[in-house]
Amino acid sequence: MGLFASVSSTANSVRCLAEVTSTASPSRLIDSRPNTPKSTRPTVAQHPPHGHLAARAARSVGVTHAGEAWSADNEPMSGWEAAKARMYDVFGHLPRPERVAGCPHCVEPGEERCLLAGPVGSVEAESLARYAAKALTTWGGVTELRYFLPRLLECAAADAFSYPDPEIVLGKLASADWRAWPEEERDAVADFLSEWWDETLRHHPARPPIDTVLCALAATGMDLTSCLDTWSGLDTDASIRHLHDFVMTGWSGRRLTNAFWNRDSPAYEQALTWLTGGPAATAVEAAFARQSREDLLDLLAAIHTVITPR
Repeated sequence: MGLFASVSSTANSVRCLAEVTSTASPSRLIDSRPNTPKSTRPTVAQHPPHGHLAARAARSVGVTHAGEAWSADNEPMSGWEAAKARMYDVFGHLPRPERVAGCPHCVEPGEERCLLAGPVGSVEAESLARYAAKALTTWGGVTELRYFLPRLLECAAADAFSYPDPEIVLGKLASADWRAWPEEERDAVADFLSEWWDETLRHHPARPPIDTVLCALAATGMDLTSCLDTWSGLDTDASIRHLHDFVMTGWSGRRLTNAFWNRDSPAYEQALTWLTGGPAATAVEAAFARQSREDLLDLLAAIHTVITPR
């Protein structure tokens, strides 16, 4: 801990680190982690999806010579908003199914009518949730999943379903072998996933929380390297606070605690190695060296105490 403390250039930083490490052992920090079921996740100000993106995508999304996306109303769009609009644009060529067949023991006859009554972007989250849980297993196939996908991902990213969880919804992509889809569709999905991660890192608190988002991304089968590399920057207050949350609530006994993790997957190994194998600790030390705010120094010191082998 002497090496970690030495990166501070002020006496206050050293005092801050000493106070945290003297009063909070790794075991105490782990034992005191709060349980945060979905029903009690922190609420943040955000607008639930209501299909406005579908309407925007139904118009055109312009791109300037510098690569910045603009709406048809000549308003600049964030990368996150553009990625959501692109999903509706790219998958908009798919025809609306006449019906969505399901297991007769699991799906009532005509239950899909409310899903097909209007544009896919206008489907209410409450109506879509039941399909989201049963897609590919007992209700519909890959064709129907691709048709509903822009709305499914929009709702999952906004944590708009009481059930299923985002990890379940995103896992449908792996089940549908999305990386074998046409290139334009693959690129749109990959862009959505990347922008969702970046958007999550930009805001704290986030809904869904960072642990859920990372696990959901892993459920798609994607490589997490770029996500973890971005997080390693720890260049914003939000990214530091997210890492503190992740360490204190999403990790225990040197394993990731989210029940949706596939512990045999390469993504799980990537995340665990990043957290416990040195990269995260190196990132925390670098952030501590350039940080001057005592509240963030406290968080960084607490993270380092927990993830560094004693």
